[in-house]
This record gives sequence, C-alpha cells and structure tokens, in this order.
Amino acid sequence: VKTKRTKGDKVIPVGASKVGGCPDLPAGTGWPTNDNRPMAFLAQWNLDELAVSPAAVGLPRTGLLSFFVDLQPYLDDESDDPPPGLVRYTPYTDD
Repeated sequence: VKTKRTKGDKVIPVGASKVGGCPDLPAGTGWPTNDNRPMAFLAQWNLDELAVSPAAVGLPRTGLLSFFVDLQPYLDDESDDPPPGLVRYTPYTDD
C-alpha cells in the first residue's frame, strides 16, 4: 500500500486505508475513550488491501482495523511505558 497526501477525508473513499483524518466508524459507534478521555485516531487499514501482505497472516481478509491512542498519560507522567492504545476491528456488513 502506497501513501500519498490528500486534501482531506472528502477525497478518500469510505473504508480506504489512511493515516490521520477521521475514522470510518459504523453509525452509532461510540468514540473510543481511556479514563473518560477521547483517544486520538491514528490510522485505519482496509484488510482487503492488506491481505496480499505477509503482515496480514492471521488477520481477517475483509473489514477495517482502526488504531487509536491516548497520549495524555504519557505526556502527564513523562512515562517510559507505551501509551494506552486500542485497535478496533469493523467487519463489513450488507447494510
């Protein structure tokens, strides 16, 4: 998967792999939190696009993986521990 700069989420198809911007979460899905703080969205990977990579072994072949992180504890504590993160799997549906 090759990356390229765009002019925002409006030019990226829903469900495409991307770094930054806004996640493509299903309607009604709550925003991920940690200790009642919203987590930052990092990236999402379309598993259809990733399926050809050896890195995808053991992953579902379709759907989205969305990555979130809470940097606040790391910033507050100057901790050496990795910040709390979350990976959310969203399967494709026929809706």
